[in-house]
Amino acid sequence: MLLFILLVAVLGVKFSFKKYTASPMLLENVEALAAGEIDKPYTCAGMGTLDCPGSSVKVRAIYIGYSLEKYD
Repeated sequence: MLLFILLVAVLGVKFSFKKYTASPMLLENVEALAAGEIDKPYTCAGMGTLDCPGSSVKVRAIYIGYSLEKYD
């Protein structure tokens, strides 16, 4: 019985230290979300705690224009 408990404890420790590897698709999704959308027109308004894209100015709101057409 003691041997069984010891075996379970050793296997538990072995599998608890297993290295986690993220899939490439997960990493691509995280990178896409972190990239931002600076290529779209935007307007920053007021003074607050948000960072205006492309600068370090703190603003209250960021208004981003959405369109189905490509913005050049």
